[in-house]
Amino acid sequence: MTLKKTIYISVFAVVSITTFFIYHLHNEHIVNVPQDVIYREDTVEIRVSSCPLKEGSLSVESLFNKNTLSLWTQRQHGAAYHLLQNTAALWRENESIEDFMIMGTIPPRMQSDNFFWEIMPFSQNRFNRIELFKVVWHLIFNNFCLSKEERRQIQQKYHRYLNFFGQPYQPIPPETSCHATDPFCRPEVIQSQILYSGKRMDILYNYAPIGVGDEKIHFLIIPKEHRRGFPEITLEEYLESQEMTVNLLGYYEKKGFPVAYIFHKTGEYAGQTVPHWHLHIVFASSQIHEFLGKLQILVKQLIFSHPLSKDQLELLVNKYREQVKEAMQQQHKVTLSKEIDLK
Repeated sequence: MTLKKTIYISVFAVVSITTFFIYHLHNEHIVNVPQDVIYREDTVEIRVSSCPLKEGSLSVESLFNKNTLSLWTQRQHGAAYHLLQNTAALWRENESIEDFMIMGTIPPRMQSDNFFWEIMPFSQNRFNRIELFKVVWHLIFNNFCLSKEERRQIQQKYHRYLNFFGQPYQPIPPETSCHATDPFCRPEVIQSQILYSGKRMDILYNYAPIGVGDEKIHFLIIPKEHRRGFPEITLEEYLESQEMTVNLLGYYEKKGFPVAYIFHKTGEYAGQTVPHWHLHIVFASSQIHEFLGKLQILVKQLIFSHPLSKDQLELLVNKYREQVKEAMQQQHKVTLSKEIDLK
C-alpha cells in the first residue's frame, strides 16, 4: 500500500469516527423571510444566504414554494443564469473577486423547502484550501445561521446594485485557443470518458469519481467549445446543461439515487483544477451514502483525488454510457417549456 493511500485511509477513518458522533447534534434549518431578498425576477429571486456555506454567499431560488430543480422551467433556468452571472460580474468589477463556486443539493440542505443555488466568493489568498475545507465542513454539519441584523447588513450592501442584477448578462469572450493544461480539449480524453454528446454540451464520467461502494455515479457536463470558466458560458450552453441535469436527476431518482450534489467552480482559489468549465453531478443512494460521500469530498479537499486505472475507467464508462443515453431520451417536463427569451 502506498504512503498516499495509507494517509488517505487514515484521514478518512479519523474524520468518519469523529463526525459519526456529532453529525446530528446541530439541527437548524433554513427559514427564508422577505427581508432577505436582494432582487426579484418574475420566477426566481436572489437573496442573502441565511445559513451560508461560506461568508459572503448569496442564494438564487424559485419564487414558488416547495419547488424542486426538476420542476424549474426554462424561464427559471434562464433567469437564474443571469442572476448568478451578474453576481459574479459584480464581485469581479467591484470587489476584485474572480473566483467562486456555485452549488445546489438535492434534497436541499438544512431542511429548506426550496431548491436553491448558492454562489460563494473566494478571495485570492494562500488559505484557499482551508476555505474549501470549511465549505465542505459546513455542508456536512448543518452550520449556524446568520442573525437578522447580519442578514440586514448584507442586504443593504447590495441595495445600490439593484439595477445591475436586472441587466441581461453578456458572456466574457472566450479564449481563442485551448490552454495547454486543458485535458478536455484533447480528443483522446473525451473519447475515454464520454457518456453522451449533445448539441453544445457533453456528459463525461469523472476519471477520479466521488462515491461509496461499487456505485460511483459522478458525472461532468462540459461545453464542446473551450470555456475556461462560468463567465464564458453562454445562455444556450447553460440551458442545455440544466436540461441534461434534470434528466439525470429524474432517471437516477427512479433507480434509487435520490440524493445529488451539483456544483461547479471558477478559478484556482475556488478549487478549479482543470481550465475548462465543468459541472459536477454526484449521486448517492441513501442518507448513509450521502454522509459518507460528504466525507469523501471533505477528505479530497485535503488530499488529491485518486484516479481510476484505465481498466476501471473503461468498465464504469461502459456501464454508465447506456444508462445516461436512456436518461437523455426521456422527455422531461423541462424540455417542453419554451417560454424563455434567448436574448
